Amino acid sequence: MARWNVVRRCSNGCASIVRKAVHCAPRWRRCMALLHKAISLIRRCELSQRRSEASIAHLQAKIDEIDNDIAALDRQDALLRKMMMQQQQPCLTNRAGLLMVQQRNAVRRQKLQMIGLQRVEMREQHSKLKKEQEEARRMRLFWQRKAEKFQRCVRSERQQMRLSQVLREETEIQEKYSWRK
Repeated sequence: MARWNVVRRCSNGCASIVRKAVHCAPRWRRCMALLHKAISLIRRCELSQRRSEASIAHLQAKIDEIDNDIAALDRQDALLRKMMMQQQQPCLTNRAGLLMVQQRNAVRRQKLQMIGLQRVEMREQHSKLKKEQEEARRMRLFWQRKAEKFQRCVRSERQQMRLSQVLREETEIQEKYSWRK
């Protein structure tokens, strides 16, 4: 099957009319090539979607681990505060006992500050991982929509191919009947 190409652009931008036969592949061959490309694109989209899901699961495991660490720091903080309150209750009369209690409380306050800093760092890391997880979810949704778009394209192309096949068969049948008359 040949198609006539009538317009050719020159290097200076002007158009000239040229009659030249360009051989084109039949429509069904082009459709099949497009179908194969669309199917491979669907597979790529599904692969990217699975990668995004794996990334989401991995990030969720990290987030859960950080949540557990923050909970452990909270428990440690509460325990240190409770111990400081208990040390302040008894009234000690000797100087060595008072110095020892003050030294222990100073160490506990320092530990509380370190716990507070660790908690802040972990919360920052937690929010960073949450943002990464949200981005991975957006990418998964993007690939899912893209795969659905290609699947719709494949369905419509197959439907068109079936319809053209039915029309071709109908015309062949009509030609057979017209030749018999």
